[in-house]
Amino acid sequence: MNNEEFKSLVMPHYRTMYGVAVALLGDSDGASDAVQDTIVRLWEIRQELYDVRNIRGFVMKVTRNICLDAIRRIRISADISDPVVEASVEHMNLNDPIADKDSLRHVEHLMAALPESQRKVLMLRAYADLDNDEIAAQLGITNETVRQQLSRARRTLRKLYNC
Repeated sequence: MNNEEFKSLVMPHYRTMYGVAVALLGDSDGASDAVQDTIVRLWEIRQELYDVRNIRGFVMKVTRNICLDAIRRIRISADISDPVVEASVEHMNLNDPIADKDSLRHVEHLMAALPESQRKVLMLRAYADLDNDEIAAQLGITNETVRQQLSRARRTLRKLYNC
């Protein structure tokens, strides 16, 4: 497979890969790194891509696995009692919610307050533009669970936003 074939096969999924990575990692810089790692990994196995029946699903699976590896590395290397980690968690609270209420940054901070399962589902829906079936497959949960998590996440965000 040459460079142009690879680009035409993989690059149409770039935005979705990034959305999945942001949803799983919660960090745009980490997501960019994960997407680049995914592209490198796919390039290394580019000859095997001819045999893949669902290239979009395969690309999303590789992206997910790379993100999970990154999360594992972060958890292993991070010490929760580290004052730097605690300070970054405390920084997530907004100092002036009135001034920042209508900004995307404020909503992202509110999303950080959601339980992890709700946050992942909501981010996959909002950033990766995946439907419920795709989210369920990506996270290994049922379609009904996806629907419930989305509903709860949206309800909680509305409450937090209006406070």
